[in-house]
Amino acid sequence: MGRDEQRGGRDDDFGRHSGNRPYRQAYQEGVRPVEVHSRGFREEFPDPYRQCGRGVHGGKHTYTGRLLRRYKARGRRGDARGRKGAGRIPGHGRKDSCFRSALHAYALPARIQRRRKIVRLPLPRIEVRYGRGSFERPRERAALQDNGKARTVRAGKGAAPDPYIDIYPVIGIISSSILLEKLLNYSEACEELKKASRLGSRPGLGNIRRLCALLGDPQDGLHTIHVAGTNGKGSVSAMTAAVLTAAGYKTGLFVSPHIESYNDGFLIRGQSVSKGDFAHAFSDVYEKSKLMEREEMNVTEFEMLAACAFVLFRQKGCDAAVIEAGMGGRLDATNVIRLPLISVITAISKDHTDYLGETVEEITRHKCGIIKKGGITVCYPDQPKGVVGIVKETAAEKKNMLYIPDASGLYVLSSTLEGTRFRYRGLDMRVSMPGRFQAQNAATAVETAIALREERGFHISDADIVKGLAEAHMPARQELLFKNPPVLLDGAHNVQGIEALADTVRHNLKGRGLAVVMGMLKDKPYEQCIAVMAGLADGFFAAAPDSPRALPAEAAADLARRYCRGARAFSDAEEALRAAADFAGRSGAIVICGSFYLAAAMRRAARNIFGKPENR
Repeated sequence: MGRDEQRGGRDDDFGRHSGNRPYRQAYQEGVRPVEVHSRGFREEFPDPYRQCGRGVHGGKHTYTGRLLRRYKARGRRGDARGRKGAGRIPGHGRKDSCFRSALHAYALPARIQRRRKIVRLPLPRIEVRYGRGSFERPRERAALQDNGKARTVRAGKGAAPDPYIDIYPVIGIISSSILLEKLLNYSEACEELKKASRLGSRPGLGNIRRLCALLGDPQDGLHTIHVAGTNGKGSVSAMTAAVLTAAGYKTGLFVSPHIESYNDGFLIRGQSVSKGDFAHAFSDVYEKSKLMEREEMNVTEFEMLAACAFVLFRQKGCDAAVIEAGMGGRLDATNVIRLPLISVITAISKDHTDYLGETVEEITRHKCGIIKKGGITVCYPDQPKGVVGIVKETAAEKKNMLYIPDASGLYVLSSTLEGTRFRYRGLDMRVSMPGRFQAQNAATAVETAIALREERGFHISDADIVKGLAEAHMPARQELLFKNPPVLLDGAHNVQGIEALADTVRHNLKGRGLAVVMGMLKDKPYEQCIAVMAGLADGFFAAAPDSPRALPAEAAADLARRYCRGARAFSDAEEALRAAADFAGRSGAIVICGSFYLAAAMRRAARNIFGKPENR
């Protein structure tokens, strides 16, 4: 036997010649490459030659089933079995070393696991904490035999067996503990989100950065189009995602708020993800949020949803992800994205003034926070005075290419409740969303697609753009639920949005008995919005949105009576809609507006009163 074999094997062929029986068996059965950090972190890599992170003493190792390559560290050498020097293998070498409690590099067969008192079981996920470090192994479950007593947890739905268990917690580390969790189902996920919603909104990136770091920063593995603005950002996001889908790209879309179900805000290829997929992704996010609670960091509902979008789209292997910002931009949870493919700024007006500032200029600077150095920016064309100047200034400062649609080359051909036709860049196009302003939203989406094609290498043809815009749909954005009588649902809740809705009503519902069902939140400019819609209405029916911030229905009705005689208040959304339907009859029309929190209840009520929606 050669000298190298006597001392445990050569550095470049450790598994084959190792005198250590467990490692020799591991070599024979084949083991996946992993990276091991002596302080308790592990990560798999497809490349077995990839250099690993530093150990406690600065040593670097790469482990595989066939190969252990040792690197020099600080000029000192240790042999392959870690008997001396800085290159000691975690968990081996001196028997009294604290490294024996670190994670082992090999996935050993079951018979060796039994010798190390590890029981191998399939499970959805495992969280193992080692004092300073933690890591996650999805779809596995382990039970550590502690003083002869095994601790196990039943596997949840979706658990898949794994041929190896790659986790070796060994007794002896500082207060080692195993945290085993089951997957949440959809109902449980909704309950946890409702609890988190009580925290309200809390602008800032500290929580979301920590949460994403615990999840492995899934947002860094996505090609994102980041969209921010006051109005139209949901429509522009939906149009952009539809164009990418028409071009053959698997595209994720995250929009907020959801209308009826949480999973409605997460779409892939234009379809909402299943409740099961949503619950599976949310389980990972929820688990990490509970760890953050130990650090006295409470995660809000929107932070959880944003993180869930990153996890879900990464899990599903999306080619691109369109992410709509929630409130603002600079301090919005979605702004954890480091460098999007495109940053899109839609129409800006006054909203969320308590958080973003009292002037349009202050709000614009917040929105421009999504513009990152070295990126590309697209800006909606018809902005209030001063907005475009700030966008241009920010884009120049961050060295961004800036695309702004040419408003002089945009021609609206027709606008009805069933959609808007327009011509732009020599193309005749149509969107299914009513409203003349939707032509400008569509032009913004067109410029985004062109920027992706010209600057990011996406294969998007003009035919893809035309097809994608025609197929784009966004619920509760001037959505025509029924045609006879016309029932128009819009979540508009600020002055700019309400005025756009009023423009659509004047052009398409003039001369018909108009019944307006409206409810708003107390922190919105409700006096101005109610004045606009009540002035157009023949009958006004007030209902409170489903929110603790809701304006009482009686208060809304009192304001409306200044402009519409006989305005009425209702405690139930369906009762308000039934009364509006009776008032409008077959020859009238119904408009529902004021809040996205009202839209969900009204959609359900409309199905009960009129039947299945006719909008798709």
